[in-house]
Amino acid sequence: YELDCAMGGGLPTGRVSVVYGPEGSLKTTVCLKWIAAAQKIYPDKTAVFVDVEGHYDEEWARKMGVDTEKMGYILPNDAEHCIDTVNELLYADDLSIIIVDSLAAMTTQGELTQSAENVPMGKTGLAIGKFYRKVGVALGQAKMKGAYPTLVCINQTRFKMVQMGNPEVMPGGQAFKFGSSFTMRISGKDEVDKAVHANMPAYKHMEFITKKWKVGILQRTRSVDMAFRSKPSANIK
Repeated sequence: YELDCAMGGGLPTGRVSVVYGPEGSLKTTVCLKWIAAAQKIYPDKTAVFVDVEGHYDEEWARKMGVDTEKMGYILPNDAEHCIDTVNELLYADDLSIIIVDSLAAMTTQGELTQSAENVPMGKTGLAIGKFYRKVGVALGQAKMKGAYPTLVCINQTRFKMVQMGNPEVMPGGQAFKFGSSFTMRISGKDEVDKAVHANMPAYKHMEFITKKWKVGILQRTRSVDMAFRSKPSANIK
């Protein structure tokens, strides 16, 4: 409920959104919940999960409420394949939402074919910049046809070596962050509840900052607890 209120009406349709944060901060989990919501709101349209990282967990997606039988799943070969596939999907008339997980995992063909000693510098950032420009045109063309698909890109955080200023950066440059209509930064911390389990985390305390352009309230900061385990029944020993 706190997340819904902070988002101020949900994800913007027909536009780009970005979710980013450190590892284990529930970025993918939140996006799977959005797919589940899209399947309920638009039952006649298709939601697509683009698994760039190759870490998609079908069982976890079902626990998040996703109908995996009706969800499109794509495992791209490289960054170019991902960009071209997403770009083509955005021209479809029966698309509700696309989740790209994640921009940080994109690997260009040049990086795959060359030795690790000859990794081209900046190629991934250039590819992601081209990705943003292409999907911008595709979303504009979709609006002219009366279709408003939502594109959500997950990204990670890195740190640069600086003595002053914010050291936090995102892989692939800032194109999607600056060009998005909605951004959310998530951070999470595992919490142990002795009544649930002595050692394993029972829930994660998630803090998030949402920014939504061209609305009355630009930024909201909230926190919420997302449970992983339920308390054991008194009849179970």
